[in-house]
Amino acid sequence: MAACAASTATIDWELLEAAISGDTRSMKMKYMDSHDPTILLGKNPQGNTCLHISSMCGHLEFCKDVLSLPQDPTVKKKLLTTVNVMNETPLLTAITSGHVTLAAFLLKYCHEQGFSEVILKQDKHKCNALHHAICNGHKDLALELIATQPALSKDVNKYGESPMYIALMMRDSKFTDIFEKLLGIDGSSHSGTYGYNALHAAIRNGNPDIAKRIIVERPNLATEENKDGNTPIQLAVRWGKIDMLRVLLKHDRSQGYVINRKNGYPLLLSAAHRGHVAVAREIIKYCPDAPYCKKDGWTCLHKAVKSGNMEFVEFILGEPRLQKLVNMRSSKGKTALHYAIQKCDPKIVAALLDKKIDLTILGSDGNAAAWELRDALDSAKTLNWNEVSMLMIKADPPNAKSVYNLHEEAKEKLINASRKDARSLTQTYTSNTSLVAILIATITFAAAFTLPGGYSSDAGSQGLPIMARNVAFKAFLISDTLAMCASLAVAFICIIARWEDLDFLLYYRSFTKKLMWFAYMATTTAFATGLYTVLAPRLLWLAVGICSVAVLVPILTKVLGEWPVLKLRIRNFFLLGLSRWNGGPRATREQARRASPSRSGGEAQRCRRRDAAAPGKWGRNQLSARGRVPKSITPTHASLSECSEAGHSGAHSRSPQRSWLVVSMAEELAGQSLGLPTHGQSASSPLARTKIPRVEMNRGLLEAATSGDSKSLKNMVSQDPSILLGTTPQGNTCLHISSIHGRESFCKDLMVLSPCLVAKVNLYGETPLLTAVTSGHDALASVLLRCCLELGQSEAILRQDRDGCNALHHAIRSGHKELALELIEAEPALSQGVNKHNESPMFIAAMRDLADVLEKVLEIPNSSHVGACSYNALAAAVRNGNAAIAKKIVEARPWLAREENTKGTSPVHLTVLWDKADVLRVFLEHDQSLGYITTTNGSPLLNAAAYRGHIGAARELLKHCPDAPCCSANGWTCLHQAVQAGNTEFFEFIMRTPQLQRLVNMRDSSGKTALHYTVMKRNPKMVAALLSRKDVDYTMVDNSAQTASSHLWDAKDAKTLIWNEVSMLMLRADPEDATCLSNLLEEAKQKVTNESRKDVKSLTQSYTNNTSLVAILIATITFAAAFTLPGGYSSDDGHPIMARKLAFQAFLISDTLAMCSSLAVAFVCILSRSEDLEFLLYYRTITRNLMWLAYMATTTAFATGLYTVLAPRILWLAIGICFLSILLPVLTKLIGEWPVLKLRFRLGHAFKTKYLDILH
Repeated sequence: MAACAASTATIDWELLEAAISGDTRSMKMKYMDSHDPTILLGKNPQGNTCLHISSMCGHLEFCKDVLSLPQDPTVKKKLLTTVNVMNETPLLTAITSGHVTLAAFLLKYCHEQGFSEVILKQDKHKCNALHHAICNGHKDLALELIATQPALSKDVNKYGESPMYIALMMRDSKFTDIFEKLLGIDGSSHSGTYGYNALHAAIRNGNPDIAKRIIVERPNLATEENKDGNTPIQLAVRWGKIDMLRVLLKHDRSQGYVINRKNGYPLLLSAAHRGHVAVAREIIKYCPDAPYCKKDGWTCLHKAVKSGNMEFVEFILGEPRLQKLVNMRSSKGKTALHYAIQKCDPKIVAALLDKKIDLTILGSDGNAAAWELRDALDSAKTLNWNEVSMLMIKADPPNAKSVYNLHEEAKEKLINASRKDARSLTQTYTSNTSLVAILIATITFAAAFTLPGGYSSDAGSQGLPIMARNVAFKAFLISDTLAMCASLAVAFICIIARWEDLDFLLYYRSFTKKLMWFAYMATTTAFATGLYTVLAPRLLWLAVGICSVAVLVPILTKVLGEWPVLKLRIRNFFLLGLSRWNGGPRATREQARRASPSRSGGEAQRCRRRDAAAPGKWGRNQLSARGRVPKSITPTHASLSECSEAGHSGAHSRSPQRSWLVVSMAEELAGQSLGLPTHGQSASSPLARTKIPRVEMNRGLLEAATSGDSKSLKNMVSQDPSILLGTTPQGNTCLHISSIHGRESFCKDLMVLSPCLVAKVNLYGETPLLTAVTSGHDALASVLLRCCLELGQSEAILRQDRDGCNALHHAIRSGHKELALELIEAEPALSQGVNKHNESPMFIAAMRDLADVLEKVLEIPNSSHVGACSYNALAAAVRNGNAAIAKKIVEARPWLAREENTKGTSPVHLTVLWDKADVLRVFLEHDQSLGYITTTNGSPLLNAAAYRGHIGAARELLKHCPDAPCCSANGWTCLHQAVQAGNTEFFEFIMRTPQLQRLVNMRDSSGKTALHYTVMKRNPKMVAALLSRKDVDYTMVDNSAQTASSHLWDAKDAKTLIWNEVSMLMLRADPEDATCLSNLLEEAKQKVTNESRKDVKSLTQSYTNNTSLVAILIATITFAAAFTLPGGYSSDDGHPIMARKLAFQAFLISDTLAMCSSLAVAFVCILSRSEDLEFLLYYRTITRNLMWLAYMATTTAFATGLYTVLAPRILWLAIGICFLSILLPVLTKLIGEWPVLKLRFRLGHAFKTKYLDILH
């Protein structure tokens, strides 16, 4: 009891100091003085004894003496087993403190004393001495611990980490010995944190030798999952550890078929996500049929496209075994092309289009890939979006109209968005532009009076330019003047820019950009000619070099600035340009048809003749007769053993009954594969319900099937005929594998050895025939098809995969026309198949524009014609604009023209929506009544044409049906629709079409006429066109008693010219309504004023920034010019040389006026009150007048200054400069107000100046 009480006592502080310093003598004296051995068991607040403290400090001798002093073994054991608050014994403390020698001594001491529990002790984190020794890198100590107490290897800390796992996580190779020791201990733990194990750790560090050892010793670790559901091989793929992946697959190839149980990702999908091409290549090498998609159809190609891994996409497209992925769909019915267009990735789109991809595949939403551009309209201003658009137009000419419509929709969306932000757009543009303009104006104005060569000081020509008679000097003056005038004009146009009107901004931007380019080129020319003037006489080479560089600078600037666009133009020039020159999409298609003549009937006949030349069943004699298989190949007992397994007794292959036996055997195994009853058994028999267990495929056979090694095949079959029954984890037989790789000779040998393999199906529901078709091996597919025919295996030919596609679906989709015709000839029932996307072979053939195939399918009476999203084959023909195919379909099945899809549109409506006038003509010539049909909601064809603006379709419709319906049930006419859609051309078509004249005054269900909607849309062209007609009643009111003019009350766009032009047009048409319009104007003005008051601070800042910038420019150059006088100063008395010249005096007066007025404007901008709208309006009026005065005075100063020095020697140039400088303000005013002037000219007397007051 006393000992126990003492153990909880507080440590003696003198003993504590001795332990810290390692003072053995003081410790012994204290121990002897106390006469109490338990003094050594005293603890500090952290629970540490003196042995803990000395272990922490690494005092080996102190620890030895402490353990030698007590004679009582209980005290010694207590010293070693006592734990501190961290639950550490002195041994653990020594290890964690890094004192290896001391820890080795304590370990040895405990072992000698038999204190095994001390060695096995774990701290509060459940880490034992071995955990800490490995973590701290003490290799020798760890080995000593393992040798002393192997049980340490079984412990797992609270993080789930075992010593083995920690040793493998350490990257240092010196821990390999520790791992080897741990692996050799039976029952040693291999677990790690987060569900990882030792194999996971080995893979993380990329150590294939260690991984191999683990797999051999503990193979179950390869299938263990972490908390994310990842096995070691899945992590090897994710981390790109190729060597590790190779080790795992060599040990067990079935690992290549592992699928993550949480996210459903197979290995190829994980590799695609990370873009690990080399990893994917290794997987395919060992597992040729490795799974490539999730259950929902999301393939590794989808993932690579979505992740933007171009290199992985190229790998898939270049890998024959993955060719089928190109047209595979996700759960949304979308192919990889859909997602590539969504991402606006032109490189991936171009790579996909280079393959035999089916552009016509529709997603679950009924949209083809090109329509994914609609979802990416936010990127419509980017080059990528436009390049993808061009690529799709090139690849799918029939769908070009849809892409053009998307362009128009994008343009309209951008314009609407820009109108909402017109002010900030204007501010950004004018700020940047005016800054560059000011720079050019400053340097060119200054250069005009600091002439190259200077002024003459001779008595006869004092003050005149020395180089006045030099041609380069004259060129300098001309280009300098042009640069100064153009840049100064741009600076002033930026000041008078109208901030709220997008149309003004577009006009200003277009004009100022041209002026700035002109000023840029003139500035570089002035620089070049100025230097050439002074350098040419002595340094001609340098002068010429400078001129060359100066001339090239604008060109290089243009090229560099537009380089991305130029690259795109170069890439697409030949592809897009040539197709347009040749007559566009339709001409290109007609040329293609003429280049490849129809094979409608001849191909099938040739196939029949070829098959008739080799009669008999599919056996050795037939193959040998065709000269394709050596005669030495004979059926082996493999076929017979398979027959016996299926419940049949057979004779040797050479018997006369062999053909019957082969057929029976194939039927039997086909029934097992397809889940169908076979000969002699019903669907309910026990044998029919029995599931045959899967036999794993021999590795050698897999390699032979992959490489097409027939010799190895024969050797293996001769030793074990049943080897051919093996399958991969994907359910593929050796015939499937060889079909994937297109090994035709190998497949023929297999069919001789075991014909029943032709009916086997894999996990995707594919027979070898389907696998060959989807892998793109049409010749091999033809061979397999004939084999199925010989064996009477119609079920195998009709087999549908898990997506519901049969061989004919895939053949048509992949563009294998000859194979498709052969399939139809062999098994017409294939035409009745419909996949899970509701697509029939006829529909796909029509979408792919395969006329020969479609004709053959159409001849089959009960062939299906349905398509995705309730479209039918006729709708597909309409999409491609193929009038010939459409004619054949509508004649054979006329009811299809009226069938509506889920969106309520029939093929006839689609001809109008897609502007397929040729197809519409075919429909109307076949049945004129089709021109009168309406949709379920009552919308007629003309409304659809007006919605898209397709005049050609409307003209064709009216040609055959002059009284075609032009309004829906609610009174919404095609004129209403054209106005609402903003289709000006269609609107004009209606205006000049006699049978549609009655529409101008027709009302919809809300009582509004077309005029009401044109006013609401603020479309002055349409308003003017309607008001120009005498039969338009502009006084009509709607159901809310509102006239067309009343819809101007919404003043959101009242500061735009369009709003004001529409107002003036309505006023001119209806003068009696002037009072109402005046009230509207006042209301709009008041509303704009109130909105401006809320934003007065930013308005003031924006205006003063631009104005003060230009004012500072003028003040700078005019102030400098006042002291850099034209002609210079006299060297005698310092007076101006040209002081008595009238032009010089005019220069000084105009320069002074310009400097004073611009300086006044600059200071007025400083004094402006940013919170008061009235002050802003006052400042704007005053500063604008002052700035115009400064502008005119500046140009006058420039002109008179140059006239002063040039007139005596170059009079014509002096007069030209004066004329241009004086004309410049006038031209600037004209350019700045040109949109308003145009409006004034158009309206004449109807123009009202007061309406435009709101714009200022």
